[in-house]
This record gives sequence, C-alpha cells and structure tokens, in this order.
Amino acid sequence: MQARDIMSHPLITVSPTTSVLEIAELLLQKKISAVAVVDDKGRLVGIVSEANLMPRAEPIDDKPDPWWLRWFVSKEQLADDYARRHGQTAADIMTRYVVRIRPEATVPEIVAQLTGWGIKRAIVCEGEKPVGIVSRADILRALVASESGRKANETDREIRARLVEELKDQPWFSIGEYNVVVIEGVVHYWGPVGSEAERNALKIAAMNVPGVVSVEDHTHAKEPFEALVD
Repeated sequence: MQARDIMSHPLITVSPTTSVLEIAELLLQKKISAVAVVDDKGRLVGIVSEANLMPRAEPIDDKPDPWWLRWFVSKEQLADDYARRHGQTAADIMTRYVVRIRPEATVPEIVAQLTGWGIKRAIVCEGEKPVGIVSRADILRALVASESGRKANETDREIRARLVEELKDQPWFSIGEYNVVVIEGVVHYWGPVGSEAERNALKIAAMNVPGVVSVEDHTHAKEPFEALVD
C-alpha cells in the first residue's frame, strides 16, 4: 500500500495571499485540519494547519516582550512569533518547511517520516506540485483495512453510501464523510467529535443501516481550536 492509495485528495489549497479568516472558514467548511499553500504555478510553498492558527485565539498584547526573554529566545524566533500573532495572510503564518513524500512511498516509509519529524501530516508531491495529503488518521485507516485482509466489497460500499447519505444532512455531523469507513459490515468512525451526544448519534445512525454488523469508534474530542471556533 502506497501514499497514493491512502492520501486524502483532491488536495485543498490556498494562495500565499489568502487571508487568515478565509483559511479558518475553509478548515471549518471542509472539516479538515490543514491546507497546502501553492504559488501561481501550483508549486508547494508552505502549509497552514490549525496549529498555525492557534496563536490567533490568544489575546493580542502589543506590549514589547520582556528584556530577559532575549537571553533565551533568538530575535528570529521573536520576530516569527510576532508575525504569527499579527499576520493577515497565509504567507505570514504558514509553515515554510513541509515534509514531502512521493506517491510511491510505502506506509512504513510514511510512518518513519511522521514519527521522525514529530508531525501529524505530510504532503504528497509529484515533483514540486502537491497532489494529496497523508495524515496520521489516514495511516490508521490503512492499518485497519490491511488487518481485515480484504478490500471493501460491494455490500460495504452500499452500506457506506446509505450511511453517508443519512449523515451528511444532519446539522450535528461534524467529522466529515472521509472519516466514515465500512469494512466487512463494520462501520469505523474517525476524526474529532464535538460531544458524547454526537458519538451516540453516530452509532445509532450506523446501526439503523441494513447490513451493519457493529460500530468501531476511533473518534477523539475536538482540539482547543476546533472547540473555540464552534
């Protein structure tokens, strides 16, 4: 199994001039945690994730940093922190060094990159152009699929189609369609949920679909930024 088999695509991208507000709205609308930043030729130049937006949730204090902080933090880091708190565009707040992987990269190779760099996601690139993104959640889904020993059959696809059709119109459904996986009649849910009530509703929705054997809940509570903007 390679990166091209498990990556999330099409990749959501923004330009360096896209505003911070537009990016935040895009993350919420698409139910994703990061967007790639590309130049006018479609080349990858950075990434903006929820982590890049977190400083925006803190009250902005325009007072100068205490003098003693300069003994422990470089001027470059202080300038970068200032830009992240006050920046208005993707170019101002994005992470410029992005871990890139080839579409042919195997799951073990991807895991080595994520764990080695201590990151949550990597961009799949063909040359300089991004074509997808692989996150830790994608890795977990791939592991679940490989453990089953078989690809989802036609019945699984039908079950998933019915379940997604039911969920997508529900106002409380927040994890996104790509976080609903069906393997041999077992529904697997991934991603951040807003409450225990949502978890319970997800289980009930799945069990009401003919052919569902059981539900495996792999969801997690929303991170601070997600909860803040709801």
